[in-house]
Parts: sequence; structure tokens; C-alpha cells
Amino acid sequence: MVENPRAETRADPLRPVNQPVPIEMDDNDPVRLRVKGRWLVVSAWRDRWRIDDEWWRGEEISRMYFKVLLEDGREVTIFRDLVKCGWCLQTYD
Repeated sequence: MVENPRAETRADPLRPVNQPVPIEMDDNDPVRLRVKGRWLVVSAWRDRWRIDDEWWRGEEISRMYFKVLLEDGREVTIFRDLVKCGWCLQTYD
């Protein structure tokens, strides 16, 4: 059995994880994207899906997601924000 340390418990501040990272695209379709200042060509599309959510809260989420294979061999998920008209890389760290 573990002994009770009698230390005061506290809630640590929350920090967001897996936040989308804004990226640049050279077209409306994911053909080429800039990640960390470097342009990468999309070799293949693996999947595509759309999410429409939160409309009842007044902060609508409408996104078109793409799972793509990059020329460097990485498979990443990117999305186009259809409300704010921007592109982002979705991380899963």
C-alpha cells in the first residue's frame, strides 16, 4: 500500500493539446502545402470527410478534412476551415 504523503492537492492549469497549425496551400485542393517554410507536394489522397458541428452554440464548425501522403513519405491530416476559409495541419501528439 502507498503511504499518504499528506501533500496539498491542487489542480494544475489546463493546456490545450493537438491544436490545429495554420498552413499555406497553393490551391483550393490539397496539391501542395507549406509546412515549416518548405513546400511539400501531396503524392496521394488517402481519405476525405466533412465535419459540420456546434451550429447550435453560435460557433459553427464546418471543415473538410483530408488524410494525405506527402512526398517525404509522411501521412498527415489537413483540413480546410469552411467558415474561416483557412487551411490547417491537425496534429495528434
